[in-house]
Amino acid sequence: MKAFKDFNQRFNAFLVNRVQEHYKTFSKDSIRDITDSLIDQSQGNKIDQNGKLRLPPEKIVNLVNDIFGAGFDTVTTALSWSIMYLIVYPQIQKKIHEEIDEIIGRERKPQLSDRPSLPYTEAFILEMFRHSSFIPFTIPHCTTRDTVLNGFHIPKGLCVFINQWQVNHDA
Repeated sequence: MKAFKDFNQRFNAFLVNRVQEHYKTFSKDSIRDITDSLIDQSQGNKIDQNGKLRLPPEKIVNLVNDIFGAGFDTVTTALSWSIMYLIVYPQIQKKIHEEIDEIIGRERKPQLSDRPSLPYTEAFILEMFRHSSFIPFTIPHCTTRDTVLNGFHIPKGLCVFINQWQVNHDA
């Protein structure tokens, strides 16, 4: 737990530094990346012209952290596992290819609305997520108050990691 906390503190310091660098070089006329876009959203009045609350500047580091942790790494890992499974199981790759060609064709790109019409492709994706379990444990979740779950007392402030691999492979 100490090593995990240490890593998170160092990573958060890195992100704070990067966001501060973005603030120093920010130009509303040249949005370079997601951090610039978040800074742009946080500037100006508290309420925008559509009556929506603007993003508070102190939330930018948290959002960038969420995007990295839940977005980029997860997507690249999922793509890597998918490619690996499709190389190891070319017969599955062939069936997916046939299903996509039959339902979508080659004249257009797939759309989210195609999902119900691609049951084999969707089954492959869901099974890939289940079987690969590319994170052995979830991020820690901590209780905000004393609670009881299935007869077990869980004190306030207790951090719990879920064994995601076991959940995905419990027969």
